[in-house]
Amino acid sequence: MERRSSKKKTVGVIHTDSRRAARHSCSSLYGTPPLSTQRSSKSSNITHEHTYVRQFPPILHPYIGSVQDVIPYGNYGFRAIAVCLGFGEHAWDTIRRDLIGESSAFWHEYVAMFGSEEHTLGVHNSLNLFELDRAALVQHWMTMPNMGLLIASRYNVILQVLSSVQSFTYLPLRSTPPPQYQHVAIAIKNVNNNHYVQVSLAGGYPMPTIIPQWNYFRNECAATWVLPFDVERVEIAFEEGIDENQEEIEKRNFKRAAVKN
Repeated sequence: MERRSSKKKTVGVIHTDSRRAARHSCSSLYGTPPLSTQRSSKSSNITHEHTYVRQFPPILHPYIGSVQDVIPYGNYGFRAIAVCLGFGEHAWDTIRRDLIGESSAFWHEYVAMFGSEEHTLGVHNSLNLFELDRAALVQHWMTMPNMGLLIASRYNVILQVLSSVQSFTYLPLRSTPPPQYQHVAIAIKNVNNNHYVQVSLAGGYPMPTIIPQWNYFRNECAATWVLPFDVERVEIAFEEGIDENQEEIEKRNFKRAAVKN
């Protein structure tokens, strides 16, 4: 049981000079998370009957090491990211706080990326909820693709967000990548159209296309994050209810990610 205070913590917007911050960002600005949840081998005892596994395309089933559910009530996206990073799902408030810090530190860069201060402020304010005694309302849920690049950049990880609507890979915007063997890839899956779960995937799994905004708004020092991947792979479309007869079609629309764990 969580024993933190239920008092709401107000976190204001601090508009730092992102141009000044960027001078220090062409390195691994933030340390990698404590656990790499993606460095597992293919699992032979995956339970395909699991209700969430059935929502994945069959082509991904051999690469699913595990699917971990989290407590719902509006913080599930942040809980799933906390599990991915090895913090445990009760660190959902840490994820919110870290992403507020990320958006504040690079405010002007995110305004350029989101297209307006109003949109950026909306994303920022949606993160500002720390109450433990009630569920998060929809305006405080994790939204994609809005928060994908914030997460990848703040934690220096490769983030894959899988969805039946649109799936993307998110790369850090402002860091020089570490050696490839130190890359940390994490994944979450949107299930039931209103919930996120943490997914562990084995190396060589089909990978969603990289979010286009990354290429437009990344720093030059971050360009080499893309080198291990086949950037010509076509976009992955995850459709609910894909049956096994479509597997060959899927294979033609997937290219194996050149991720070597």
